[in-house]
Amino acid sequence: MNDLIAAVNFGAQLLDSKQPGWAERINLESLDLTHYKYCILGQLYGTYGEGISELGWDIPFSHGFAVKLIHDYTFRGHPTDYVYLHNLWRDAILGRQA
Repeated sequence: MNDLIAAVNFGAQLLDSKQPGWAERINLESLDLTHYKYCILGQLYGTYGEGISELGWDIPFSHGFAVKLIHDYTFRGHPTDYVYLHNLWRDAILGRQA
């Protein structure tokens, strides 16, 4: 789980540099990291795919935007991984909104 903490920190720092003020544009009520439009990148770029296309295809896992990618480009992961990841992002967002 420490890997997820580091990944979210990297992701938040990347967004700080690429999308200043990004945390203010995230709707925590609709945040859903398993949904392509309601995840962090979906809310900022329109869809998860558009965000990854803009930021780089090599960043989803190292920057906390996804838990695991399988060869057919579908997302998998234990549901508790996404709950934990959601909570980490929520904390990063709230810390920037304060």
